[in-house]
This record gives sequence, structure tokens and C-alpha cells, in this order.
Amino acid sequence: MRTIVSEDVDNLVAAIDIVSLLCDGADSDAGANRSSCVDAGIVERLWDVLDDPISSVHVKASTVNCLALVLRKTQAGMRRLLAQCKNPYQFVLDELYRSESAGMRGACCLLAWELIADKNGSTRGDFMNCLFSDASDENPALVDMSSRIKAAAVSSPNDDVDAASVFYSCILLSWAVQRSKAPKLARTQLLSATAGSKREKLVPKSVRSLSRASVEGSVPEIRVGILRLLCTWLHNSKDATSEFQSSVMHLPLLVDLMTKESVRGDTAEVYTRGLAAVIVASGLLLEGQQPNTKS
Repeated sequence: MRTIVSEDVDNLVAAIDIVSLLCDGADSDAGANRSSCVDAGIVERLWDVLDDPISSVHVKASTVNCLALVLRKTQAGMRRLLAQCKNPYQFVLDELYRSESAGMRGACCLLAWELIADKNGSTRGDFMNCLFSDASDENPALVDMSSRIKAAAVSSPNDDVDAASVFYSCILLSWAVQRSKAPKLARTQLLSATAGSKREKLVPKSVRSLSRASVEGSVPEIRVGILRLLCTWLHNSKDATSEFQSSVMHLPLLVDLMTKESVRGDTAEVYTRGLAAVIVASGLLLEGQQPNTKS
């Protein structure tokens, strides 16, 4: 087995970080840098680092983050990645759900998004098909990816899924809906989406998980993730808001989340209260936009 001294590792991480800086941004220079990196074979070299069994978690986290930036809006980069690794989707989700490194999981969330985004930064149509239907004719790797994300997003606190998995899955679903080419349609389609082995409706199941997490005092990341997903779903959608308000249990749950006592300075609880308030406010806003009718 070859030996890598600490100086070599530091130099490797420094080089990866430089590539990340060159590719990070929405301007034309960053886009040109991403294309140059793809042409220079950087995608393949980054994957070699990830595939190397002696690479440390720290090195891999930096590499995944860099790969996400290089792949942003570059279809040529995605083609080269798929030629190098037949199923990067599985690798990314395995690390996202199982890694003990918070940095690695955060980087994998970013890379997972780039894998389901198109050249314009919108959600890929084939991935949206996988989210909202059986999509048996789509790429099996994408079908599996969407199923795993949905299942993790609606997992209960004591299921075989940890809080970070729920949080990141909800974030990915939120991005997929928010950044789709037809976000209003996506919000409506989310009403019929199913998740898990029992194929339960995704949104009602997520609300039940939210209620359970609140009652059992689970770590706040679960509540923040689910509330973020609900905010995305309900935003400016009369169909979604009507469906959500049809249950008499939902408003008391939100009020409880907004008013529950918490430790002063607890940032996660601040997010929980704020997101719950946003959901209540969005419902009131749409209610106020309804035309007045005389009886």
C-alpha cells in the first residue's frame, strides 16, 4: 500500500479547494472555468480520489464539494462522470445517509442536487417523473434515488433513519419542487406523490412525522427539514393550502411549534418557530386573496 504523507494530503486539499474557488459562482468566468476543468479531465481525477480507499473523510468531503461545483450546469461533465462511474447516484445517497462526517453529508447533498439538475439549473424532467409516478420507463438509478429520498424524508424519529437524513432529503425535495420548470404544477403533483414501502401519501405522512417529532421532543433538524418542505409545497398554491387546511389537526400543531418554550439562543428552535409562522402566514395570505361572497 502506498504511503501518503501529511504534506501530500495538504497539497491535494489545497488544489481541490482552488478548483472549487474557480468554479464557484454564477458569472461567465465561473462557467468558463467549469468547462475548462471538464475538458482537462478534472471530473475523472476527482472521482479517482473518491474511489481511492486510502482517501480520508476530510479529503473526500472536499472532493465531493468540488465535484458538485464542477458539474454545475455542465452536461459534458455529467457525461464524463457517468462514463467513469455507472451509478454515482447510489454512492452519493449512501454517503449522504451513512457518513459520520457532517461535512461529507453536506457536500453530498450539494452533489445530489447537481445530479438531478439540468444544464439550466432546473430540476431534470425525468427525475420529476420519478418523484410523482412509478416511472418504470425511466433510468432505474434515478427511480431508486427518488424512492430513497422520499422514504427518508417521511421517516419517523425512531425509524432506521437519523435526523440528518430526514433534513437533507426534505431539502432535496424542496429544491426539486421549487426549481422545477413548472413549480405550481409540481406543488399540485406533490399531493399524489407516495413514499416508502407502504406507498403512503408523502405530504400527510410528513406531517405525521412532524407531529411525532414534536411530541417526542426529537432533535430539531427533523422539524426544520419537514417544515421547509411544507413551506415549499404550500407557497402560493391554493390547492396545496386547501388540502393542508382540510385537517383540523394541522393548525394546532403549527401553533404549538410556534409557542413552545425553548432554550434562549437555540438557533434550530428559532428556525422551527419561523418556518411554522411562515406556513400559517401563507395560509392567511391566500385566504385574504379569496373574493368576498355575500350570503
